[in-house]
Amino acid sequence: MLKNGSTIKFKPEYISNSDELFKVSQWDENRQRGWAGDENGFGWYFSANQVVEVEEDEDDDENEFLHEDDPDEDDLDEEYGYSTQKNFD
Repeated sequence: MLKNGSTIKFKPEYISNSDELFKVSQWDENRQRGWAGDENGFGWYFSANQVVEVEEDEDDDENEFLHEDDPDEDDLDEEYGYSTQKNFD
């Protein structure tokens, strides 16, 4: 059952990359419509018949949109030439 916060994928006939995941918001149970937003804040209104709900693994955490190839803090330190680490000495 869809609700705010559900993870969904669009059916292939409605999107070019049907593996992309979206989060549901503004879900209206009566109209069976809502807003699907991606990791970049872009989104679309959709009807329930256009999407499939994705069951999330128990291991998922609040950083589900982070990718393995995203830079970590140390990489950013080197790239920008300063440290994000706090030094209280």
